[in-house]
Amino acid sequence: MAEGEIAFRLKKDLVGPGVTEADVLDATETIIPCFEIVDSRIADWKIKIQDTVADNASCGVYVLSDSEVDPRDYDLPSLHMKIHKKR
Repeated sequence: MAEGEIAFRLKKDLVGPGVTEADVLDATETIIPCFEIVDSRIADWKIKIQDTVADNASCGVYVLSDSEVDPRDYDLPSLHMKIHKKR
């Protein structure tokens, strides 16, 4: 499995509880298109949310784009990603 993601490069730590959307934007240096290859140590993917968290969110590896942008320049909830597979 593979997923398109948006990676956040932080310039400062986020400390909760009570972290808001504004807090996340203030703490973010840039956002980066990212491609995640999903993996899990859980046999046959018989996995619950607790297993996913314990398995570091089932992330096997990721690849970051060389393109970084300021998140304030975009409407983050409206961002879309298209992934094309070459033949």
